[in-house]
This record gives sequence, C-alpha cells and structure tokens, in this order.
Amino acid sequence: MDLQFHAAYQAAFRLATIVLAASKLRTAQTRHHWTTFHILPELGAQYRELADYFDQCRGKRNVADYDRAGDIAETEARELLAEAKKFRGVVLAWLRDKHPTLVP
Repeated sequence: MDLQFHAAYQAAFRLATIVLAASKLRTAQTRHHWTTFHILPELGAQYRELADYFDQCRGKRNVADYDRAGDIAETEARELLAEAKKFRGVVLAWLRDKHPTLVP
C-alpha cells in the first residue's frame, strides 16, 4: 500500500505545484513539499481543507519513505487517491476559470 499511497500523494503534490506555477509562484528546493501545501490555501479558500489533508499525508509519506515501510493501510491509500482525484477536478475548474489557455 505504501507505493499506491506514494503515487496518489505525488499526483496531489504535482497538482498543487501546477496551481502555484500558474500563479507565478515557485518554492525553493528545501522543504518544497511542506511549502507547497502551506502556500496553497493563500491562493483560495477552496484549497484550505485539501491542503491540510495533503500536508498530513506528506507526513505519512515521509515516514513510509524514510523511517518504516508497511504502515500505510489500504483504506488510507484509497482515501488519498479519491482526494487526489477530487483535487484534480478543483484544479482543472480553477485553470479553466483563471487560466483558460493552459487547459486544452
């Protein structure tokens, strides 16, 4: 489950990075995952709840990647994937509204 959790987390992180980049914001290489999810709510209230959730997942991902493997439950991986998919819809809607030339 760790790999599935990690893949869903990466999807959410990349989506958040798209929002920041489209807003002409960049993060430094140091602590860029943490920074991304802490800046995201400043770009709109619609991101606050998801950014908090993804930041919690960032912590779990760090533990699974760097400390101990096998602690991620199947339900956590499925939940994160569902939230990442929901976030994708939010990001696409935002892009269509704010930056329509970036969406085919």
